[in-house]
Amino acid sequence: MRILLDTANLDDIRYFNTYYPIEGVTTNPTILSKEGGDPIAQLKAIREIIGEEKELHIQVTETEFDKIIEEARAIVDTFGINTFVKIPVTDVGLRVTKCWSSCYQDSRR
Repeated sequence: MRILLDTANLDDIRYFNTYYPIEGVTTNPTILSKEGGDPIAQLKAIREIIGEEKELHIQVTETEFDKIIEEARAIVDTFGINTFVKIPVTDVGLRVTKCWSSCYQDSRR
């Protein structure tokens, strides 16, 4: 079994990361907004707490195909290895997931 925390609360993340065998953190825009402040700063703080070896799952906020791709690239480029992009299951989101690997790889050449 793998345990991912579904939160953006830094105190909770510090506690569980210290005392429990978590694999990482997953969050979304609603959870981030409940914590207040700058979401990017919050996500960077989460990455700092859990380190690069643990997973960080971040959901996109965009709804248009090209914008989702652009945001997803920025998420991975900003938060590094072991960062996973969560894309909502919508018609557009499913089209993005279908092309994600090739779209992302094409942009890095």
